[in-house]
Amino acid sequence: MATVHTLTVGKGFNFCYTDSGPVPGTDYATLVIFHGHTFHSGVFRRLLPLASSRSMRIINVNRREYPGSTCYTPEELKAVTDGSDAERAQFLEQQGTVLGHLMVGLIQEHDLPQIGGITIVGWSLGNIFTLAFTAAITTFPEDIKSRLQAYVKGLILWDPPSQALGVNGPPGCYVPLWDMDLPVEERGAVFGRWCSSYFKHGNIQSRDFSELNQRNPDPHRKPTIETMTHEELFSVADFVPGFRSETILTGPAFTSVLASQANKALFNADVRKEWDGIDVWHIYGDANSWIVPYCSWVLEDSRTDTSSPIYTKVIQGANHFLMWEKPDEALAILNECIQC
Repeated sequence: MATVHTLTVGKGFNFCYTDSGPVPGTDYATLVIFHGHTFHSGVFRRLLPLASSRSMRIINVNRREYPGSTCYTPEELKAVTDGSDAERAQFLEQQGTVLGHLMVGLIQEHDLPQIGGITIVGWSLGNIFTLAFTAAITTFPEDIKSRLQAYVKGLILWDPPSQALGVNGPPGCYVPLWDMDLPVEERGAVFGRWCSSYFKHGNIQSRDFSELNQRNPDPHRKPTIETMTHEELFSVADFVPGFRSETILTGPAFTSVLASQANKALFNADVRKEWDGIDVWHIYGDANSWIVPYCSWVLEDSRTDTSSPIYTKVIQGANHFLMWEKPDEALAILNECIQC
């Protein structure tokens, strides 16, 4: 049975997380999942009771700013909202460092097995933070670094939006969070419907932006949040962090900082050398809003070093909430990544 825990790391930072629990034996794999904008770890709870049957342990972490975890300090919020590029880059590096301490804390707290190892999973905007963690490997003290190198076996980028890699869409592209025709207080709800809808795109492989459907979800399939009860929605979502910091992180102010971070995390020779042997996967549903398939083009264009591959899996017919709509399929795909 899944349990809720809180772990304190670094300078008193609390992280609330749910844990599916240990699996019989000492060779099971552990997935540590970091959620995205607005929708926190609760949206992954349907994975938890299924994990043991696949010899997997799942730990769903609430990132800072979300229920049970420590909010950003006033100084950190100032760096997000008003900082220079250097200050924003330092903010992200610090978040990556904190996640490194969290990983070591989880290993120690739960005696996680080294044989099966840990796979870090970033979903949606959560990829900003898992990439911050990945990029920070060169900055850790030797004892922390060696522990992470021994345990972390893989990184999964799950439905990353292009903005998380520091790439905004072409002029005129549509994202509700920056829709000036919508009152600010309505954008979160509109975004929730939009990002949880099903979209029928044209030929994604053409890499022609006009083939991506920006505004017209499939009318025959309900957005995921409209299939939830009121109680379910408010058990998986918190709309406050978006106003405080999250939307700014994926906006134009962070574009160059996030682009630099993604390049360092995924393609920097020193970083990849430190993470020697880990697999990097990019998985995404082709019925996502346009920002997700567009990100696949960004990653394809960024790959210059074939010695450090990023494996890709397209999930046919999946929207942004496969973990809620079809948890068994989602778990099977995650398992496929860690088994390859």
